[in-house]
Amino acid sequence: MIARAPNPDTPTLHLVAPPSLEPSATRAPGRLIPALLARDTPTRSNNTQLVTIGDQSSKRAAQALGLIPDLHITAPLAKPVLAKRMILSRTKPFDRIICYSDELAHLASTLKAPVELISTNPETLLTLPPNITVLRTLTQDDHDTWT
Repeated sequence: MIARAPNPDTPTLHLVAPPSLEPSATRAPGRLIPALLARDTPTRSNNTQLVTIGDQSSKRAAQALGLIPDLHITAPLAKPVLAKRMILSRTKPFDRIICYSDELAHLASTLKAPVELISTNPETLLTLPPNITVLRTLTQDDHDTWT
């Protein structure tokens, strides 16, 4: 099925969890590809915001990959869902969310906007959260996990 391209003027929030460089950090699989996908999104406009979530080394990793966020958030207690209040208070209003990380899907679904999830590591989610309106996968195996 071919989805209709969204209106480029729709205020959009892009959420991504870049990989961590710290040897002691939990290395969530599936973080590199989403960071590269977010980096290579079409030219951002005034209506788009890119938010990265992770520790300080993930911020450095994002920069090394050429991913320049509008905002970087270190989630309280390393729990992304606890970053909701910080995101809402530090971003402009948005009507659409593109979530590049399965581990951020529950956070994205709490932000009360339709969510497009680019799933690269479905094993990190036990169930698909509400508000996921579009689910994209990169491999047939990932697709089969969701179907």
